[in-house]
Amino acid sequence: NELHFRGVKGPTGNQASFLQLSEGDEQKEEQLDKTATEKAGFKWAFLITGQTYTRKVDGEVLSVLTRELEKPFEKQQMGSSATPTHSEQCRSLARHGMTLVMDPLQTASVPWFELPFTATENIIMAMVKAWGSHQACHEKIRALMQQAAAVVKQEGGDNDAVESIQADAYFSPAHSQLDCLPDPSFTSHASWQGQGFLEKE
Repeated sequence: NELHFRGVKGPTGNQASFLQLSEGDEQKEEQLDKTATEKAGFKWAFLITGQTYTRKVDGEVLSVLTRELEKPFEKQQMGSSATPTHSEQCRSLARHGMTLVMDPLQTASVPWFELPFTATENIIMAMVKAWGSHQACHEKIRALMQQAAAVVKQEGGDNDAVESIQADAYFSPAHSQLDCLPDPSFTSHASWQGQGFLEKE
């Protein structure tokens, strides 16, 4: 009952893509988040997330599981060391569990490494609304981004990713989105989420 669901937050956590799909209808987008949370069997969703829910949760869950490991006792056991094999197995699992706890905590300490190309999300959503494949669109953008990155890193040239997308006929349904890439509206629900967090958490 204490675990929270990530909810429908999109790739960066600010719900921008779903807000775009709902054509700016905040109530519809918020209802989608609530419905998805309930369907997944959770009572609450995080108000603020990044690309994932906070990795601190993974550390907390692993910590609980590690503490729950106890030395087994058989029904007819006499003395504390009557089942050395089971005891060794349990102790081994506990030691392994304690080492696993550090992994999510280290991941939680560097969340900025998970940030995707946020500016392309509006393009992907425009393609989806035009009945394009989300996965195919994402793959095409990834390939163009890698090509642009190679030009910048290996040749010292300019980043021409946007120009490459504009020149690709596949993205014609989303070309109108390219003019608003630097738009501050990319913050989407971030301010609302922050205010809600201060009020409720």
